[in-house]
Amino acid sequence: MSETAIKKALDASPQGDQVESIKLLGRLSKLLDKYPTTTIQLLWLPKKTHFVGFWRASQLALEAARTADLTTISEPQTINSQLKQARATAIEAWADHYNQAPLTSMAY
Repeated sequence: MSETAIKKALDASPQGDQVESIKLLGRLSKLLDKYPTTTIQLLWLPKKTHFVGFWRASQLALEAARTADLTTISEPQTINSQLKQARATAIEAWADHYNQAPLTSMAY
């Protein structure tokens, strides 16, 4: 991890990448305003990382960061939250089915 690279990315002082830094800080601000309990951890991957698909992954990450609309995110997209949502949906579907025909359910 390069602390220097992260500090430069978040540096809003006059410099070559100032406009991008200000945009990034603005997006982080919006995200933290909407989700104040969120913890953000920034990691830096050097350009010469040796793994297959690095350039494509980097390109997709930049595209996602630039085109993401933070106002449409209503819940955190974690595996844990998706599992909870799937479980709640399954229980709701079972309850609807059971309440329509309680004597034919095999749950009891």
